[in-house]
Parts: sequence; C-alpha cells; structure tokens
Amino acid sequence: MPFGLSSWVHVALFGGMAALAAARPLAWRWQWVLLAALALVLLTEGLQFFANDRHPRWIDVGIDMLGASIGVGLGSMWSWVIRRTKTRREGV
Repeated sequence: MPFGLSSWVHVALFGGMAALAAARPLAWRWQWVLLAALALVLLTEGLQFFANDRHPRWIDVGIDMLGASIGVGLGSMWSWVIRRTKTRREGV
C-alpha cells in the first residue's frame, strides 16, 4: 500500500519542515529548501540499508519530496501574506 498512514506522516513531516524553512524569518530560496530536503531524504533512505527489517525505496523518496514541495508552496504563500499585510498596514 503506497499511501498508508506512514506515508501521510512523512508528507506532513517533510511539508512542515519545508514550510518552516521557506517562510519568514528563515525564508530560504525554494531551490535550497528542496535541495536540503532531498539530501535529508536520501540520507534517511540510505541509512535503512543498515537497519533490520527496513528497506530503502524510491517511492519513499518521492513521497517525502511531495511533502517538501507542498511545504515550500505553503511557506512561500505564508511569507507573501505576511508581506502583503505589512504593506497594507503601513499604507504603501
């Protein structure tokens, strides 16, 4: 089952991390957020070679990167909303 509870948790986890990195005050560029997420995903999947009863799978890489992509979008939208609200309050 490719989208069980574990997969949804990974989407939420990587989405949350990416949203925090993409939103202010960090506001990393989306390319850097996705690159950092990919590095973390590949590291965690690669480490599964050394764990009993765990196996790295490319589908897991895709699921985690889906979450990171959603998080980048949400973090970027949040930063845009904050900037827009601040601009309106200042009357500019």
